[in-house]
Amino acid sequence: MNTTITTNRLVWVDVLRSVAILGVLVIHALFSVFARTDFVGGASWWLANILVSFSRMSIPIFIMLSGY
Repeated sequence: MNTTITTNRLVWVDVLRSVAILGVLVIHALFSVFARTDFVGGASWWLANILVSFSRMSIPIFIMLSGY
């Protein structure tokens, strides 16, 4: 009995989902720097702020791709 299953997966969807997962991890990792009030205005706060701002788009992308 042959029980092989063939699937037609789109590679770009899997790659985009992986990038979105990494974006969510960046948000969670940098939130401790971004939320500290004594870092406000410093270089590390600005870097965290920029990276978190760009990573925020990964949440809706991940949600949309979860249904695909």
